Amino acid sequence: MTKKQQEGGNLPAGVGERTIIPLTMDQKQCNGAEVLPQVPDDLRERLRNQMKIDGLSQRAVSEQIGVSHGALSAWMSGTYKGSNDAIAEAVRGFLSRRREVAESPLPEDERFPTTVETKVYTEVHHALRNCHLKGKIGVVTASSGAGKTRAAKDYAAKNTGVMLIECHHSFPARMVIKAIARSCGVEAIGSIHEMLTAVCDKLRGSGRLLVLDEAEHLKPQVLDVVRRINDWSGIGIVYVGLPRFMAQLQSLRRDYEYIWNRVRVRAGIERTKAVELADVKLLIESMMPVDSAVQDAFHACCGGDIRKLEAVFFSCLAISRVRGLVISSKMVASVAKQLEMEAI
Repeated sequence: MTKKQQEGGNLPAGVGERTIIPLTMDQKQCNGAEVLPQVPDDLRERLRNQMKIDGLSQRAVSEQIGVSHGALSAWMSGTYKGSNDAIAEAVRGFLSRRREVAESPLPEDERFPTTVETKVYTEVHHALRNCHLKGKIGVVTASSGAGKTRAAKDYAAKNTGVMLIECHHSFPARMVIKAIARSCGVEAIGSIHEMLTAVCDKLRGSGRLLVLDEAEHLKPQVLDVVRRINDWSGIGIVYVGLPRFMAQLQSLRRDYEYIWNRVRVRAGIERTKAVELADVKLLIESMMPVDSAVQDAFHACCGGDIRKLEAVFFSCLAISRVRGLVISSKMVASVAKQLEMEAI
């Protein structure tokens, strides 16, 4: 306190006194006595509010911040005897990440809306609808990244009774039938024949649709089993895959003619440059308007591959909104180069 302050008589309470800042370490020695950790109650309250906003449970949060559910529960109630500072720091990091997501100008998954009616979207929906309503077997093929799976998932989301199975390299007949059985609510036990019979009994007359995505991974024996579902239950079945799947089916005609001749709907979707440009325009304008030169720049580095287009577009969109810049052809080319997507 200065001499002038001393001469001034009494001061307001607290003025000139030492300010004591609470310790936030787990434990510290102060003149030989332990000081217990202090965690601001508002941090716990902020976490509770964030959990309500995101619809997350304590267990889900504990997995995201890398602590046990029991430790987080005790910390939330103020009874945790371990490293409170460590959990508090993890919670602050979690809240910071959620704030950044909320403030981000981009969709969290950085993807175009699934309902944009590109050529692939329209033709996939048309083929699936045809087979769904008439109980036919169909094949839809298009190049990688064209949006086949998205269109199929969108159709499944908009129509009840659609079973969508995503195939892979190691997918034998037994696993396929088990996956189909689970999709239609049948217990997946017994031999292939027993499961097939149970599936067909359940599906007969149901008017449902079975969609097998990435069908190029399916072996002839699997295709033979699946076509029986159509024979015995009458539901529609659609194989969705790469163009080579159509060639694979044709190559089976000598030994499995009955597989090929049951395919009534054959949609090999080919996209010219004009169609690709039109699709690029639709997809980009679902997010924001850009001029034709910029659309051409996006097409030049991505072609008809929607996954590549999304990677470049959303990177450009982030730069545009953070730095206040207009998306230009030069920006598109620069971002594409950084992502190793040179002009094609």
